[in-house]
Amino acid sequence: MMLDFLNGYSKAVSLDGERFKNAFPDGSQKSDFLLFEETTVCEFKDLVNFDVQKRVENVAKKGVRSEQDLKRDLYNTIENALSKANRQIKETKEKLQLPMALGLVIIENHIPSDISVLALMDAANRKMMNGVDNVDGVLCLDFINTFVSTDGEHIQPAQIVIRDTKRSKDLSDLVGR
Repeated sequence: MMLDFLNGYSKAVSLDGERFKNAFPDGSQKSDFLLFEETTVCEFKDLVNFDVQKRVENVAKKGVRSEQDLKRDLYNTIENALSKANRQIKETKEKLQLPMALGLVIIENHIPSDISVLALMDAANRKMMNGVDNVDGVLCLDFINTFVSTDGEHIQPAQIVIRDTKRSKDLSDLVGR
């Protein structure tokens, strides 16, 4: 859903466009879009292949361990996607000479039931604290697993995970608009 929106959004500049074909030689890592008047490098990730049951079984075989180890094993796929996005954003900023650009990762869950926006947020928060220095925020989306309000309305959660920095707060303000 979000990727379709970004592809049709007039203010999202696709890095696959003609304008950028020479900026990224074959083999270069690049992000997907420039947003907010080209002040933000954006990488989109779809979460579609994540076998939660298999991960839980593997963790159970290892025995009881710390919460930190459990989450690392369960969130490995999400954290790897965020690490790759960090590299893509970094290289995009370098190639386009945008050292001050903000870095945004949008991760959208497409897995019914087994994973939720809350797990995405937890994994993003863990990774934001450790090792994604080119990412100023992770927008976590889940249009598959909805919550139901007391009025019976289906709520599709979206939440940005940020650090306690000016850059992250600036990005959060942009996304909030």
